Amino acid sequence: MVLRHKLTPESFLEMPLRSAAVPSPSGRVAFFTVSTHRFVDDGNAPGTATKELFLLDLATGEAWPFAVRGGHEGGATNDVAQGGDLAWVPRDDATETRGGDVDELLWLRPAAESAATAPEPAGSTTLVVAAATHAPGGQPAWPPYVAGVVPAPISALRLKALPDGTVALAVAGLVGPGGALFNEKAQPPSGSSARIYDTWQVRAWDQYLKPQPYAIWYSLLARTSAEAPHQPYLRWQLASELHNALQHAPPRFEAPLGIYEPGDATAAYDIGAQGIVFSVRDPSPANPHHTSCSEVYYVPLDSFAAPTAYKPARIAVIPANPAAVASVSGPPGEAARHPPGVSFNPRFSPDGTMLAFLWGPLACPADLRLFMGHIVSGAVHDVVATVVQPQDLTGGESTQDDRPVPYAFEFAPTGRSVFLQAHSCGRRSLFVMDLRAGARPRLVSGKRGSVASFHAVRRRSDGENQGRGSDRLSAYAVLLSGSSFVESSFYQMADLTDGGGYGRDESDDDAAFEPRVVSTASNDGSRFGLSYDLQVSEMYFEGGGEGGHGGAADSYCVQAWVVRPPPSYDDDNGNGNGGGGGSRPDAHEKKRPLALLVHGGPEGAFDDEWHLRWNAAVWAAQGYAVVLPNITGSLGFGLAHTTRIYDNWGGSPYDDLAQCMAALRRMPDIDCSRAIVAGASYGGYMVAWLHGSPLGRAFTAAVCHDPVFSTEFMGLTSDYSDGIATFSGPGFSWENEQRLARWNPTRPDRLAVWATNAAPTLVVHSDRDFRCVVTEGQGVFRVLKFQGVPTRYLNFPDESHFVTRPDNALVWHRVVFAWLRQWRDVQRRL
Repeated sequence: MVLRHKLTPESFLEMPLRSAAVPSPSGRVAFFTVSTHRFVDDGNAPGTATKELFLLDLATGEAWPFAVRGGHEGGATNDVAQGGDLAWVPRDDATETRGGDVDELLWLRPAAESAATAPEPAGSTTLVVAAATHAPGGQPAWPPYVAGVVPAPISALRLKALPDGTVALAVAGLVGPGGALFNEKAQPPSGSSARIYDTWQVRAWDQYLKPQPYAIWYSLLARTSAEAPHQPYLRWQLASELHNALQHAPPRFEAPLGIYEPGDATAAYDIGAQGIVFSVRDPSPANPHHTSCSEVYYVPLDSFAAPTAYKPARIAVIPANPAAVASVSGPPGEAARHPPGVSFNPRFSPDGTMLAFLWGPLACPADLRLFMGHIVSGAVHDVVATVVQPQDLTGGESTQDDRPVPYAFEFAPTGRSVFLQAHSCGRRSLFVMDLRAGARPRLVSGKRGSVASFHAVRRRSDGENQGRGSDRLSAYAVLLSGSSFVESSFYQMADLTDGGGYGRDESDDDAAFEPRVVSTASNDGSRFGLSYDLQVSEMYFEGGGEGGHGGAADSYCVQAWVVRPPPSYDDDNGNGNGGGGGSRPDAHEKKRPLALLVHGGPEGAFDDEWHLRWNAAVWAAQGYAVVLPNITGSLGFGLAHTTRIYDNWGGSPYDDLAQCMAALRRMPDIDCSRAIVAGASYGGYMVAWLHGSPLGRAFTAAVCHDPVFSTEFMGLTSDYSDGIATFSGPGFSWENEQRLARWNPTRPDRLAVWATNAAPTLVVHSDRDFRCVVTEGQGVFRVLKFQGVPTRYLNFPDESHFVTRPDNALVWHRVVFAWLRQWRDVQRRL
């Protein structure tokens, strides 16, 4: 019997959250963390939080605690609430011989905040090594131990097994005035809080940039003798102090890129046996139009145990058609070798001879492509254009639109294939593509849900692969971590097969893999009364933008997800409809109020995933038919659909929403007379744009969260630079006034009609949101207030662009849903 809980804001926020699962070198187990929050006094007092570490048997799906507390504490526990990075110590033949068949985990444990309980210096980081067990109740080969102490905070951990049996270690840390690793927590208090800046960017995400830049630091882990005769194993020890890989870089170079923002900073750099590669953004570009550009640099190392003697070298990007980017690149020679664009996700090939990363041109950053080259050449080329399909290079035309546009990638262990993560038709999917002529990306992930993380695993039980070696893709499986609209976390395994060119027919290349479920957090949502089959569906309608009618060559369709209330909704709310509230339209009669959500970005997407903030299942459990349209600008529906947003913020997306509402009015189970609209970031912009447009009168209530309100000043107030593509030119009014004004919600002619068009609106904005600054939301609120439109302002002084603290998130959900209940059934006088 499955114990069912009703999905409410409280149960949603108290739900245990599982991290991605990371497989061990042996492929037998994986580690993952579980974070849990418990509200106190119905959210009126600070809640309690835990974070625990577990092991997962990849064959059976069984999980058990992984004790990693060692060193000074003496006891063993799986509590990792202090935070800090976790990573398996990698193996090659040498490390496996010296360490035996034992999976070992390295934990960068930060010093405890309380001086009374902290044996380590303030701000220091302890390197803890723990041996994994391979079954519940098993005893580790040895207790957790300390492999070293670093006298400063460090993060973004990467490890690489080296041929001599040592392990290269790299982390991110601050650089002090004298060039040493800096510990900001060990500094005496200053008499002044003043900050002084000389670069254009002074803030990032939710904080001001620190006076000290971040850099990538490196060292070695080496095996040492056992400390006592009764410990017959070799311990890992930090072999040297940390060295700065950017020691000879230009001033104020900061890496890894994105260290201040949410997400995994290790995506911005990689380590190989011969050096380190990283993405960086010039803090003071000569051309102010290039503030969004980033580049990849390589610094060679003679040893991970010694300081580098080399200056980082910029990797040249060689586009397939240099003339296409010359217009925004300056002189033709510079355009051919260093065109401006966005570069990220740098990776070494498994053998360390090749370098690859994703790159998109400044004029069209959505056109992300995989570039690759030999490290000794110092240059990379478009993989699809020069390796996979060179025959497509005719007239410099793009061949990307029928392919997945990757936002992340990794080399397969063979080195002859790559994994590509991409948005694909409303899902985050994983593809594998061989590096050979004629290859096509093959879908690895399933056809339900989205993949958030993946890891290749050496297959242990496939007899036909024994002795075959690791040069065949079929020797591996992939561990997928993901979620869906109704399932908060799943772990799946997909066995890989060799593509054409390895003795298989080319026609097999498009065959999809069939992942098998290893573990789920809520049994596909059944623990909360959710049902994918009864709640989730898709709809398609003709786009309303230019070329969207009359069968023109550039007409397009728009996809939208529809998430209906759970099957138990009517029973739980006493509507007496036999529990059919979440079934298909022909199975019940009750019409549901409409919640139309608009995603951010605008180059984003509504994907089939468990969202931690705008969760469709939580909204549907309030009784709404939740519609999530992937309007113009959305990712995963071809490059043309994404780039149609350029210089078109309030054009085609608005027309798409009008077409969406027209299609929804024809759906018998959705009540469009009780329609609300909500969105954040660009979605908040669209709410403000609707307020100045006729379609705004179609909604009875609205939520405008952290919006962009003024396009005229967005490029001057945001921590993020949009480049030149967004408005077909610079984001500065003195250079691009007409285009910025065209899509500006604060134009007087648009504000003048808010009193008529705008629905009662809840405005939400947080003080530490430096992406869309807090005055944007306050401006929306005041216009509504001064024009007599019912409105309310919800502010969080300690939140950023996202409301992430559970106690605050509970207030957010309660206030949002209460506002919508107050106004959604009140018919407006038009």
